[in-house]
Amino acid sequence: MSLQPGGFAALDMSFTLSLRLLLLHDTQALEDLDPDDFDEWTKRGPVGKLHNLVVWINRSNKATVILRRLQDDDPDKNYPGTLDVVLDNCTRWLSQYYMIERAIKLRRYLEELVDITIQTNRKLARSRSKVEKSRSSLPSCLEEDNLLTDADWEALNWFSNILAMFNSCLLRLEGDCHVRLRKGGAEAQYGMVWQVAIAYEFLLSTLERAKTESADRPESSYLSACINSAWAKLNKYYTKLDETPIYYAATVLHPGIRWAFLTRAYSGREGWIDKARYLIQTLWEEEYRDLPAQWEIADSNLPVAVRAREYNPFDSFQDELMSYPNSEEESVADEFERWQSTKQDTFSKHDNPLEYWSAKRPCNGCRM
Repeated sequence: MSLQPGGFAALDMSFTLSLRLLLLHDTQALEDLDPDDFDEWTKRGPVGKLHNLVVWINRSNKATVILRRLQDDDPDKNYPGTLDVVLDNCTRWLSQYYMIERAIKLRRYLEELVDITIQTNRKLARSRSKVEKSRSSLPSCLEEDNLLTDADWEALNWFSNILAMFNSCLLRLEGDCHVRLRKGGAEAQYGMVWQVAIAYEFLLSTLERAKTESADRPESSYLSACINSAWAKLNKYYTKLDETPIYYAATVLHPGIRWAFLTRAYSGREGWIDKARYLIQTLWEEEYRDLPAQWEIADSNLPVAVRAREYNPFDSFQDELMSYPNSEEESVADEFERWQSTKQDTFSKHDNPLEYWSAKRPCNGCRM
């Protein structure tokens, strides 16, 4: 059984397609919406207005200088130096999230910049001839209908909170499983296979909450269509994990999780937990149970224990699973079942599951 390095490989396609739907990049996949109406909303809606504003600032040296000066002159600013706007693009993961996140942080300066530009334009207009007045020098993004309102900013905050969940998941799963020195001096490894199924559940639950919340929003029909389509795309690929049971097995073999995740996530889904048990048991019996006991891992290939790191929502979601009680008290038949039925080991959420199993060798559970 071949497996690409890094847990993100298993999420890559579904993550890409669901984000395209959520970020309004794939209007053809959205049902029950008039394409022309939807295109107009994406241009005139909060994200479209912000994009146009950021494009103007990014292209205007004068606007950029004013934006920086406004920050320099603010004694209450809580970060060093100055920040520029972030322009989104179609090639960078979650670039719209980074654009929105930065804009929210710069909101008061952006509003001051807009006000200064509009007032300056009005003063200049008074001194122009009638012919010159007919040709407005005001950027289209600063025309009254295109300005960001308080309601638009509130919508951007709401949308940013959803995208932040995707970002927190991306930060943990985009990696090659190797331990490296990270920002802030902490060592960590990202892209672990045991996180894949958990990540799907985390993102699906995020979209389910967003769907409920979107019903009360003024632009609910458009947002609901995006969220529903993104959820459907994620769920489609989530169900394909059955084709590669190693993702379930890696989660169950994590000594801090075991069956807690699958028991909790699949409690209301008839047949899912039984299917997962069958797949993992079959994997064990057919590929690992009867292997010779003489098997070793080269110590040089084992990563060191992962140390403490900066927390994000995906980490908290995993911690809840580790505190969820396991209830495996079935009759003991072989090595794997004995391990499942034993009392859960004391295991830090920051420890490396590979080290845990290496310490138990020689055993075929270690090889699995």
